[in-house]
Amino acid sequence: MSVADIDLSRLRVLVADGGAYSRALTRSSLMALGVKTVAEADGGPQAETLLRAGDADLLIADIDFSGPHGGLELLSAIRGSGAGCRIDLPVIIIAQTDDAAVVTEARRRGVNEFLITPLTAESLFRRIRAVVTAPRPFVQSPVYVGPCRRSVERRIPESAERRINPPPPRPDPLIEAPTGTPRRLAAQAPQPHSSRKRFRAGATIFQEGEAGLEAYIVESGSVLIQKTVGGQPVLLGSVGVAGVFGEMALIDNEPRMASAVAAEDTVCLVMPKAALRGDIRKSPDLVVLVLETLLKNIRGMGHELAEARAGLAAMRQGKTLR
Repeated sequence: MSVADIDLSRLRVLVADGGAYSRALTRSSLMALGVKTVAEADGGPQAETLLRAGDADLLIADIDFSGPHGGLELLSAIRGSGAGCRIDLPVIIIAQTDDAAVVTEARRRGVNEFLITPLTAESLFRRIRAVVTAPRPFVQSPVYVGPCRRSVERRIPESAERRINPPPPRPDPLIEAPTGTPRRLAAQAPQPHSSRKRFRAGATIFQEGEAGLEAYIVESGSVLIQKTVGGQPVLLGSVGVAGVFGEMALIDNEPRMASAVAAEDTVCLVMPKAALRGDIRKSPDLVVLVLETLLKNIRGMGHELAEARAGLAAMRQGKTLR
């Protein structure tokens, strides 16, 4: 069970992430924790516009989100007052790596908390709780702007204080931490996680006929969708940045109708079957029926298209398909 001893309903959170699905996952986790107001930005300019409006108490930014600014660049803009918002706005950075150099750079730029994917509601809650109930003193100096990095306030015996100025005052918490025994939420089913996968050019992402366990969103690169006819691959189409593929098998539980191959070095956000099926179950029965009917028709058309293209290619080569 997850400890939830504070009320986050009045907290206003801005989620800055270039991936629509990962934004939705973070938003769902926040709302599951009781946050009522969640704004979303898919790029730096949109994030800065929302921050200038002053409607955020907390920023959660993906380190690599698309646009002129990534998460670290947006963080630097905030700490330099270039984003037109509070210079001490709490910022949580989400990253796919815990590489020491990346963490150090985020700390150097003044991040409050650092969170590694896969994201869970509990890990997100712990970071938020630390930020809103026990904010660190805020430091503004020529070489560093951000939360104080001293974890313990104590003097070393028989040693002079190294700081020239007195320590900055600790700011008031956004939310008061309660005393006594923490309240616990009812146990919830584990939340499906998103992740990123990287494929080299020519790598097979999945094969025709396999069971579908994941769908994919292209973040960079491109993917070829091809079907085998007469023992030869036939191209059905390609999927570029922001395109979705592999979702049909997750919805209708049929085998993969075609294979997916990386046309170049490609990065995809992975959408687990449980996540997609969970969203579909929230839809009205009529919508689900229409969707399944459309997918059945698309599968039929995909097969006919592959047969027609294979036949045309055979005619050009003077061959006959068996």
